[in-house]
Amino acid sequence: MAPHFLHWWQICDAKGLGYEKYDFGGSDDKKWPGLTRFKKGFGTQEIEYPQGKDFPFQKIRYKVYILMKKRI
Repeated sequence: MAPHFLHWWQICDAKGLGYEKYDFGGSDDKKWPGLTRFKKGFGTQEIEYPQGKDFPFQKIRYKVYILMKKRI
């Protein structure tokens, strides 16, 4: 599988540059079960960060953004 190979080479390159950790990005068993299973297949350590919060400065544009986001 190409994604496994690509991540493996990125991990090898990172190790060659002296890095000790590789960030696969976020995961969610409910939203992305396949992607999460793929990431966990590398034996990763999960770190949970607090949820972000939006503070809109332009409320009308933010409402449009939220409406458009729901359509996708």
